[in-house]
Amino acid sequence: MTLEFRLKDNILQRSEAPRISVVSSKGSIRIHFSIPEEYTGTITAHFASRCNNEWVKELINVDNVTHMCEVPSNIARNGGFYISLIIACDNYITTNSLWVDLSETEINIADKLKYDECNKADRQNEVDHSFSFISPYKIYTVCNDIISSKKGHNRNYGAAIYLDHLFSGLSEEKDIKFTLTKSDHVVFHSPIEVIDANEENPSVRYNNGVNILEVTKNIKISGSDRKESSFDVIHASVLNSATKTVTPRVLCIGDSITYAELAQVNDDNHTQNWGYHLMCKEFFIKDRIDNGNEDYDCLFLGQYKKQRIMNYNSREYIVTTHHEGIRGISLSSYLNGDVSAFRSEITGKFSILEWLAKYRTMDEQGNRLTLGNGTGTLVTSDNLAEIDVCTPTHVLIMLGANGGGTLEQYRELVGIIQMELPNLMIGITIPDAAGTYFPSLHPNCSDQMVIWNDTGSQGSRHTQQYELVKMLQAEYGNENSENNNVYFLPFYFVQPTAESCSMRRVDLPDASIQLTAHHTFNDSYGWHASTHVNGIGHINWGYQLYAWLKYTIAKYMS
Repeated sequence: MTLEFRLKDNILQRSEAPRISVVSSKGSIRIHFSIPEEYTGTITAHFASRCNNEWVKELINVDNVTHMCEVPSNIARNGGFYISLIIACDNYITTNSLWVDLSETEINIADKLKYDECNKADRQNEVDHSFSFISPYKIYTVCNDIISSKKGHNRNYGAAIYLDHLFSGLSEEKDIKFTLTKSDHVVFHSPIEVIDANEENPSVRYNNGVNILEVTKNIKISGSDRKESSFDVIHASVLNSATKTVTPRVLCIGDSITYAELAQVNDDNHTQNWGYHLMCKEFFIKDRIDNGNEDYDCLFLGQYKKQRIMNYNSREYIVTTHHEGIRGISLSSYLNGDVSAFRSEITGKFSILEWLAKYRTMDEQGNRLTLGNGTGTLVTSDNLAEIDVCTPTHVLIMLGANGGGTLEQYRELVGIIQMELPNLMIGITIPDAAGTYFPSLHPNCSDQMVIWNDTGSQGSRHTQQYELVKMLQAEYGNENSENNNVYFLPFYFVQPTAESCSMRRVDLPDASIQLTAHHTFNDSYGWHASTHVNGIGHINWGYQLYAWLKYTIAKYMS
């Protein structure tokens, strides 16, 4: 059986009778899409169906010639399913989500048994306590011991994981919380312990006396809408002083999020950029200042430059980073040589060596070269001082927001990098779309910051990112992968939820009065406001990048 759909003006519509029989659904439903010629990119069908109050989801690539795909048998269950299209063309497009109704008549016995089992809780009018979730493999923090006289009081930060990121497909607020905190987040921080009774000048032990401390913590989730369950997460804490003499050279490859689009905050009237690599660099600069302007440095590489002004110890400093973040770009575009800076003339694929050959401006210590003495073929007197490019020690891949990506594509990209630069530390990460499943905890945020209310082109972005994290963390979030120098960084899990949406202030007129502080209000604002996470999200990502760099330095390079 073949279903017919048409795509017009980014709207997906049915083209034939809207009701079919489940008896025909066992692996035999196919879909043909009538798609206008202007949609030339990779097209992915996103399926979702309900079983025992849990959403079952699949992403299936549509054949780019026939525009056909099959409906997965675990999706085509009695009742029906949702379908939408994700199209990676010049501009990322997500269509509406369309309901496909499956008839309850003519159901065969095998489908009947499957349907009865999946919907037993619903038919008994019971609350489902077992919907699935994902969880982080590892969280990073830095134990800051640079100024010993401060006894741990200077610039020690924590990292939080947020409950919303663990779930997908919720359509109403549930009574779920972290058992330990009775809230939607749990904070991890490095240990600093006073070990004697001297009140004026106590002895302090940082990070339990080791350079790298890894502790597995069991985190419980509970509430009236689910049985108590738990997951383990490794808290990796690194001693700051263990990294002082090594300068990492970091290449950040990504899309508009690495470009730092809308990475601003309300508090400075959107005048500063808080991009995650800028924030990471800022942490390093503060380390260096605290150490008397020696050591503790970091170099970010790329053709493109970002800057911000940092205020620290009553002084202003200019923070500069370089990056390779391109607005609207996808994983497949990088991999398949569509980005000319990284396209190998031999393979037509992604190549860091080709990027170095074209754009090198520095030696391996980060010193600026003179034109013609080892500089890249595309370096001129005009751009020599504007581009920071040398061989990286670390590469961060932050793609996936535009069109997702397959595991095979990530494996191919990692394989190319490791073949060219086998000692390179590789970090892979995925951001979440900003938003919350728990609007009662965010009363100062507009309803567009609630995930199920985000009905525009962003509506399925959280689901896409959730599925990507589940796939990539299974592949790279483990000890074997890390021993092979490939890490999955937990940007997705540490991103604050509703408050990281790009926003504007729309307070009540009395909000400036202390007694009416609850009259402050934030509204979603900006192009793809939930995808282009604001500075609050970037600050937390930047800290994870900073801590991961120091972790790998302490483990392998110091």
